[in-house]
Amino acid sequence: MKTLIAIGLILLTSNIVVAATTGNQTITLDQAIIKVLEHHPQLKIDAYEARALAARIKLASLKPADSIKVEVEDFAGTGEASSFRGMQTTLSLARVLELGNKSTYRSNVVKQESYVLGELQNAERLDLLAETARRFLQVVINQEKVKLANEALVIANNTKDIVEKKISAAISPTVERYRVDIDIANLQLALEHAEHELESSRVMLSSMWNDISPDFDSASAELFRLDEILTIDAYAQLLERNPDLVRYTTQQRLADARLQLARIKQKPDIELSGGIRYLNSSDDVGFILSANIPFGTVERAVPVIEEAEMLNMIDPMAFEQKKTELFSTLFEIYQELLHSKTATKLLEENIIPSAQQALQDYEKLYSTGRYSLLELVEAQRTLLNSRSRLLESVANFHRYLIEIDRLTGALITTGVTQ
Repeated sequence: MKTLIAIGLILLTSNIVVAATTGNQTITLDQAIIKVLEHHPQLKIDAYEARALAARIKLASLKPADSIKVEVEDFAGTGEASSFRGMQTTLSLARVLELGNKSTYRSNVVKQESYVLGELQNAERLDLLAETARRFLQVVINQEKVKLANEALVIANNTKDIVEKKISAAISPTVERYRVDIDIANLQLALEHAEHELESSRVMLSSMWNDISPDFDSASAELFRLDEILTIDAYAQLLERNPDLVRYTTQQRLADARLQLARIKQKPDIELSGGIRYLNSSDDVGFILSANIPFGTVERAVPVIEEAEMLNMIDPMAFEQKKTELFSTLFEIYQELLHSKTATKLLEENIIPSAQQALQDYEKLYSTGRYSLLELVEAQRTLLNSRSRLLESVANFHRYLIEIDRLTGALITTGVTQ
């Protein structure tokens, strides 16, 4: 199960729709990821948010709207203004001239906001793909648990056959039959529980693409194939791709854009208006022109600039703090990853082969009466527990690798080559 998260992002952002194969009843990780990219509601929400911000960019780039003003004066009053004879009618067109090309700076701020949103959405997609890999992995693990439960039941039934032969030969007491029957009943319960957990994990996986009725029976994966581990330094270098760190860099550019906009607002906006005025008393027409220039824009902009400058100082420090936190998390997970691989190797190469050989010897010698049923059952449990520990060790390896890949924004490698 080795699939690039980057491939998932490309599938999401491209115009090519890839349909997951549903003809068979076995699902692979790449098919699960495609289903998530096509059907998860959050990704549809992200698309609408991106479109909404694109509309804001268009709005921010617009200059202030022109306005038409109609003004009627000196009528319906008292004295000479009691009639319409002295009425004056003015028609004017007003336009605001933004000095310093403010619309460009405004639109740049919103563009940077869109980049921040894009990084947030990339992080969400990465989380979705990582969670998909976790749930897919859990299905594979639960499938193996069902196999182990069935294997334990087979061993117990074989033991019962041996016990029955010894009871028939009057070598063992009848009470041993009850002991074996109890073990078989407990193992049947364990198998039933494992099957229920498998069903639950299948639903948990299919819910990632908004489907509560799984259309697959099993997950295809090479669980016991472990990928090579990079050095801690190599993983540390990949931390630069972590979505949270990338977002801090994008937020820094946004803070810079806001600071530039705050500084440019020191330049005043000039409102110019011009038009014609009709004098009803003399039936004459005159032109008018006016300019409105505000004062104090520099002083009013100073607090805004100071605020933007202070906020601009936050992201670099937050970046370094986050990077340190991520490295400490990476280091801790990396140590667990190494331990899981070491434990897996010891279990596969030493512990399990020894437990298998010991069980074979106990079975032979139990048949001849040299060992008790209790000793035989203990040997069986040692082997089964070793295999359970192997499964848990392998599962932990893939879990830790998923977390490292999530931290580095790299591959989703959960050990299954497709």
